[in-house]
Amino acid sequence: MLKPNLELCPGPKGGINCLTCGSAVPFIYYASDSLSFLPEPSRQVIRTLLNWTKKSIPNELKSLFLKSSYPEATGSLTYFRLQYLLGLLNMANLVIAPSRFLREKFLEAGIDEEKIIHSDYGFNQLSFENFSPKSSDQLRFGFIGTIAEHKGVHLLIEAFNKLYNEQAELRIYGSPEVDPKYFSRIEKLVKSPRIRFLGGFDNKDVAKILSEIDVIIVPSIWWENSPLTIHEAFMAKIPVITSNIGGMAELVQDGVNGYLFKVGESEDLGDKIKSIIDKPERITEFKNGITPVKSIEENAAELEAIYKSIYLRE
Repeated sequence: MLKPNLELCPGPKGGINCLTCGSAVPFIYYASDSLSFLPEPSRQVIRTLLNWTKKSIPNELKSLFLKSSYPEATGSLTYFRLQYLLGLLNMANLVIAPSRFLREKFLEAGIDEEKIIHSDYGFNQLSFENFSPKSSDQLRFGFIGTIAEHKGVHLLIEAFNKLYNEQAELRIYGSPEVDPKYFSRIEKLVKSPRIRFLGGFDNKDVAKILSEIDVIIVPSIWWENSPLTIHEAFMAKIPVITSNIGGMAELVQDGVNGYLFKVGESEDLGDKIKSIIDKPERITEFKNGITPVKSIEENAAELEAIYKSIYLRE
């Protein structure tokens, strides 16, 4: 949830924030033509959702919006859409939020409190069963994920550019094809020879990649829900440095299993990285603070119990 100027969006607030932002409703109508930066499967999902949203809006409101630029037209559409989606959510027997943060956001939006619970994801941990980190004389910091502006890779590069230590390096894994313009921009930001772009990866190779990383960095500038990268790092007993908001701050305890830095502030991120470079023994301390990640088997058992309880109530 980001505004067009990349500021954090606190949520719709009944449609008022969408109206003042001025981008939400036009997005419903025109975004399907401007999704080229996304992989085709993602574009297909978004097109489907957009088409469904269009169909759910009454014709008289569509006409009002398309023929007018009046704020009340946009406000009416936004309010209707939010109320319609909220009604659908409240029709469910139960909604599961993978993070407490997301649950709070749904409650703020108006979902009935008894309808939504928090239960984080479970993970297939087979590839981590015989996980063995590879030693190195380098201190290896890593980013794994989507290279796009909302993921904050530019902040990470800005922070690392200011660190002058030949024993530390930054490895960036992610496809340059997701957002070529952004990738070109961050390539030009690089000043340190210790920053390496290592390209895209197959998800089945994540454990292998993590075996050659000492600290994972998740510098997202938007809220995030319950980031898979953080869970994967913890399955490998790798500490994480991440932004101090949303689901990220829920998973990483500052000074226990990693560090939190002020979202959007490359200087603070740089300070956190430098503190580990100056005292690498903190990595071992953070490893000891990492708790087990829920397995997919545990998650399946939880879901089965939830379905049974719902069935018995009906």
